[in-house]
Amino acid sequence: MNINLINYDKSEPTKISEVLQQEKDIKELNIYCNKKHEIHAHQKDKKRYYEFKEGACYEMTSTWPVKHGSGMCTMIMNVSSDGITEVLKFDGEDFVSSKEILELIKQNDELYIQGLSLYDAVMESLEEDRATPINFYNESMVAYQETCCKIKMEYF
Repeated sequence: MNINLINYDKSEPTKISEVLQQEKDIKELNIYCNKKHEIHAHQKDKKRYYEFKEGACYEMTSTWPVKHGSGMCTMIMNVSSDGITEVLKFDGEDFVSSKEILELIKQNDELYIQGLSLYDAVMESLEEDRATPINFYNESMVAYQETCCKIKMEYF
C-alpha cells in the first residue's frame, strides 16, 4: 500500500494506524510526503521493519508489554535515515541509559529500525553518541523538524 501526504497541515499528525486497522492484510507500506518517499515499512512474521529514507525525520513512540510482568514500556525517540538519532523518553521520564532500561528495551523483539532490532539501534546510537541521554506492539510517529510530514502510526 502507498500513502502520499500532499499539502499536509503539519499541526496534526496523520493517523496511519486507522488505515492499517481497516486493511488487516497489509504486509508492506510506503509513505510519501509531497511525492517524496520517506518511509518503507513491512511486516514479516510478527516483526515490523521501518526504513527511513534520506531526509526523513520522525518522532517515533513504541509501546510493548513487559515480559514476566503485567506492565507496558513506552519509549519516544527521534529517527531518521541514520537510525535513532535521540532517545527522548522512556516510560514518561527523560531517557537515561541504565542496565535495567536496556534490558526492557531488549524485550521489544518485534520492532526493527534501519535493519536493526530496537535494542541494537539504541545501542548503536548510544555508541555513536547520536542519542544523547537527558540527565518501545504500537508505534506512533510525528515529524520533529518543520520540513517533515507528521504522521501517527499505531501497530504495523
